[in-house]
Amino acid sequence: MNANTGSFIRSFNSVTPPVFFGNVALFLQPDGTLNGVNSSGHVLWSFAGDGGLQSPPLVVNQTIYIGSSSGVLYGLNASGQQVWSTQVGAEIPYSDERNAVITTGLGAGDGLLIVPTASTLVAYGN
Repeated sequence: MNANTGSFIRSFNSVTPPVFFGNVALFLQPDGTLNGVNSSGHVLWSFAGDGGLQSPPLVVNQTIYIGSSSGVLYGLNASGQQVWSTQVGAEIPYSDERNAVITTGLGAGDGLLIVPTASTLVAYGN
């Protein structure tokens, strides 16, 4: 929607709420691929990881984090290239924003990256 007029500009497809990183919107596709899309709606890059991406992405200190159903947490740069990954030990669950259930998601603050899994809560710091 146009911020000034409220008129429709374009739609988007994402199974999680979108995340914005500078002039790039991050959309998680139904097939588990994360797309970086510019303001014109063109896909700049795609990242599939291990094929099981499902957590909403989170941007912290210029790094995009996204979790997989296999328990892998990925770190990507602004160009969608993998710069880091780790196995957290359990599934990083899908954030169900469509039904009346408690939702989870990655979090960050005070120098920590917090990753809720299906069975544990994992914290990374530097």
